[in-house]
Amino acid sequence: MVAKDFCLYLSIFLLVFPLKLAFGSTAIDGIKDISQYPVTVDGGIRNTDDMPVNSDGGATRGRCLQDPDVKPELMLLIPDRKEGLTVEKSPSFFVFVPQTKAKKGEFVLYDRTDKKLVYRTIFELSGVPGIISIQIPKDREYLKINNNYEWRFSLYCKLNDDRSEDVIRVGLIKRVEPNGAIAKIQGNPNPLEKARVYQKNNLWYDALKTVAELRPTTGKNSNAATMWQELLQAENLTEIVSYPLIDCCKPTN
Repeated sequence: MVAKDFCLYLSIFLLVFPLKLAFGSTAIDGIKDISQYPVTVDGGIRNTDDMPVNSDGGATRGRCLQDPDVKPELMLLIPDRKEGLTVEKSPSFFVFVPQTKAKKGEFVLYDRTDKKLVYRTIFELSGVPGIISIQIPKDREYLKINNNYEWRFSLYCKLNDDRSEDVIRVGLIKRVEPNGAIAKIQGNPNPLEKARVYQKNNLWYDALKTVAELRPTTGKNSNAATMWQELLQAENLTEIVSYPLIDCCKPTN
């Protein structure tokens, strides 16, 4: 009887154990491509609402474990309300990257409306703390009008293919139709006037890009620097105002 029960338990163990290997944490940890791991069976982004945005406290890690424990940490330049608007089909995205031992960063753009990956690229990082810009290619329409998009920036904290310790920040963006005020200023040669109209119409990404193109941090008393400071302070990004814009990131793919 004992031998019979033992055989029964052994059979159950041999049946269950492979299933645990297949569907347990090992299988999840084996997915190293961020373009794959966030996607659920219905095509959505897993745990989207729980992903860290720009955090003040220690609840969410904003730096690699091997980096010095200093502020500010990895931070997206996004509006305080999280979702920002644009009229551009291929906008620019801005990220504050702290001093880090991470050698690479990754940018991902995901269409939450159509539930598909739109764009993904990997950057070599300079190691110098500052604000970088990511311009997605202008070869096609990446953002559809009125679709909701999510973008992520990740630091590759480990040199190998282990992505389990990546630091990730998430932002939201939506492309909208330009209204009459926006259409009217397109021929305006004064970029700061255009930026103020963008800001007034809640077009965060367009206002930020317009001012950034004037290299506002090179002249502390310039009008561009003043508006850059106003934009960031209005969205609780004060702690990175003094950091420079850095030409650091060329896509590796």
